[in-house]
Formats: sequence, C-alpha cells, structure tokens
Amino acid sequence: MSRLNLQQTSHSQLNYRMPANLKARLIATARDNKRSLTSEITERLERSFAEQDAAAILAENNAMLKALCAHHGVPLQ
Repeated sequence: MSRLNLQQTSHSQLNYRMPANLKARLIATARDNKRSLTSEITERLERSFAEQDAAAILAENNAMLKALCAHHGVPLQ
C-alpha cells in the first residue's frame, strides 16, 4: 500500500523551448530569489495573469463609472 504524499499537488509537465539568453536570465533571477527555475517561471506566469485580471477589472469599473456618471448627468473629470 502506498503512502499518501501530503505535499503532492496537481501539476502538469510542459516541455518548452526558449532562447538561451532568456533561460540564463530566468536562472539568475531564480537564484537571486532563492527559488527553483520552475518556481520562478510559475511565479512570473501567475503574476502576469493577476496583472491582466486586475487591468480587466479596472477597465470594467471605469466603464461602469462612466455609465453611472452619464446616467446621472455628472461630469467625469
């Protein structure tokens, strides 16, 4: 009977080719941040999606604010 690995998470493997200079930068940054290369790449990808999500929410909020101001006749500065 196998033991349950409590640290095991759901991960997928991805084989990806990248320019050598980009890999070198990622390795150096991972070392500076005391992370593995995989952790560094994951952190950067997650951050880029979070920034994209935040930008979409901001754009949606701005559109709603403009609509509310227009509806109530309030000038938007």
